[in-house]
Amino acid sequence: MSGVCIQAIVDTWPARFAPARGLAMGFAADGSFEEIVRAHIEDELGGRIA
Repeated sequence: MSGVCIQAIVDTWPARFAPARGLAMGFAADGSFEEIVRAHIEDELGGRIA
């Protein structure tokens, strides 16, 4: 998948939203994009990138 295709997908995501409902249900917001990527690598890739 090319960067253009990925950007087209990302462009459909909301830029700003209020996570009040999720927070009220006990979910916690991620601190940063880097935190999300690190958690994915750990959880889904066994801590390995390659």
